[in-house]
Amino acid sequence: RKTFEDVMSAHQLTWQPIWTCNNADTIKAAVAAGIGVSVISRMSVAKEAKAGELIIKSIDGIRFDRQYKIVHHKNKYLTQAMTAFIDLCLLPR
Repeated sequence: RKTFEDVMSAHQLTWQPIWTCNNADTIKAAVAAGIGVSVISRMSVAKEAKAGELIIKSIDGIRFDRQYKIVHHKNKYLTQAMTAFIDLCLLPR
């Protein structure tokens, strides 16, 4: 949601949320029930779009970039593969 709000502000687009939810399945169910529309990850609705339950519309001229974090259990031993993955993710771009 923060990404959406930041992009809307950057493009000087005003909007007023009527209902908010952080659960993708609940959002998809609400949209499928005709309650409203949503901006949500294409990957999270791929199955529903393929089945014809939901329609995906691209937003031309607006890009939504997200930041991801690496997380792991605080007491979990990091294997060599885990460490290699973390190192790969942390490479400068």
